[in-house]
Amino acid sequence: MQQQANILNNADSLSYSNFESDSLIQYLDTIKDVDPTPQDTVVNYSSEPEVLANFFQTSFDSSFSFIDSSISLGIEQLVIILIVTLMLGFLKLLFEREALIVVLAPFKTNGFRKLQEEDSLTLKRSVLLMAFIHVFVISVFIYEIFNYLDVHFSLIPNIPFSLEVFILVGIIASFRFLISKLLGHIFDLEQLAADYNHRLLIINCLTGLILLPFMLGLRLATESLVPMFAWTGIGVLLVLYSVSLAVGADLGWHSERISKYHLFLYFCTLEIAPFIVLFKALSSLN
Repeated sequence: MQQQANILNNADSLSYSNFESDSLIQYLDTIKDVDPTPQDTVVNYSSEPEVLANFFQTSFDSSFSFIDSSISLGIEQLVIILIVTLMLGFLKLLFEREALIVVLAPFKTNGFRKLQEEDSLTLKRSVLLMAFIHVFVISVFIYEIFNYLDVHFSLIPNIPFSLEVFILVGIIASFRFLISKLLGHIFDLEQLAADYNHRLLIINCLTGLILLPFMLGLRLATESLVPMFAWTGIGVLLVLYSVSLAVGADLGWHSERISKYHLFLYFCTLEIAPFIVLFKALSSLN
């Protein structure tokens, strides 16, 4: 009997050991496909350095959580920021008083006339620098607007699109000054043409400074903010261009040497129609 009991005990022990082995094998089979890394943990095994957040292209979500777009400033953005910084720095350092006079002239009574009577070389240099700022800002702004609207054209072979925009803006600005000067010489209205060009130059200087934030916004803002800068900037540009037309119309309206019909004809054919034709031409080239 004792031998029979020992045999039964050994059988029970062996059965229990086999059960433990089977349980261990089943447990190992269960966990072998489980990812040991927690689901909410991201491990970066890349040896490449992380891209620093761009201050101009960083935003926050509705819960004010930081969103890093991981987009660094390109060489074009750095060049534009450098040029703008240098131009504004020279304007602040060398022509602060003169620039303030130019900016406030359109808002003062007889401000244009008083500014035109100023015979100061420093004032003329400040106006020249502000005119260059105007051409640069308008060119970059229009270039960014074309990119936003996906409008591209090629007027000159083997010339970059950005350079073509600069050339186009320079031609338009020069055309407005030269055509008024030419008409003034033909119709013996040289003084009136000179007054108009002077007022147009001051408005352009003001336009360049006002559009500067929109130009930087189009170039440096996040993608979600670009439409706001684009359409608001276009509206501001149209308003400022209308102001320049109104200033010229007011000058011609109070002149006794030019008829109202000729004044209306001038603005329709030489100030408004060329831009409509240019827009249609560029649209067809796109």
